[in-house]
Amino acid sequence: MNIIEFRPVVENSYFIEPTPAIQCLPDWYKNTKSYLDNKKYHMLINDEPNVTYKKCVPYLDALSAGYYIFLNHDLYVDQTGESKYHIQWRVDKAQVIQHHYNQTKDMQFDDSIYSNVPYKWINYFSIITKKGYSCLFVHPMNRLDLPFTTLSGVVDTDKHNIDINFPFLLKNNFNGIIKKGTPIVQVIPFKRENWKMKMGKFYHENQYKTEELLSFASNAYKKLSWSRKSYR
Repeated sequence: MNIIEFRPVVENSYFIEPTPAIQCLPDWYKNTKSYLDNKKYHMLINDEPNVTYKKCVPYLDALSAGYYIFLNHDLYVDQTGESKYHIQWRVDKAQVIQHHYNQTKDMQFDDSIYSNVPYKWINYFSIITKKGYSCLFVHPMNRLDLPFTTLSGVVDTDKHNIDINFPFLLKNNFNGIIKKGTPIVQVIPFKRENWKMKMGKFYHENQYKTEELLSFASNAYKKLSWSRKSYR
């Protein structure tokens, strides 16, 4: 089994340990029903399946992939202009730093949704993988409920063993508290390999595969194609 190590970079300091994402599914996901209209089985309603996104295995695979790094302390966010600083916290140790606007002014993003003030999460762990493995760092996937978006990056964590901080943008209209324990980044280790793209031809087997999938009332992808992933 491959090992990913999260090593604290500050001694005798309070922090929330990173955790496999599968152990931290949000309440709104856990509380969502798998079927519409209070049914407990798969059926068609007006020719459409009565299942919700909770029955989508790829959605859950993304939501639960890898590991979460969490916010260690409550953050007070005030974007109304009434405070000198937009983000504050009660401890002396930095939780967030602000970048200069010029560092991201040419980045393409929807400024009707996100503030143009760039920030960076301070991460108090170095992340170590074995030789040949890197980590993809992304905003917690499918977590559109969070009042920020963490920007994505890839780091060769088998060779870069110091702490990595994560840039993010706040949503424009958010003012309030981002609670400690909020996941701020999802860490997905992967093996570095070289790839080459090619365009394939149409094969009748593809059509057969589609018909085979449709022969199941439900869970066809899980029954025919899915492989279990393990992050512990």
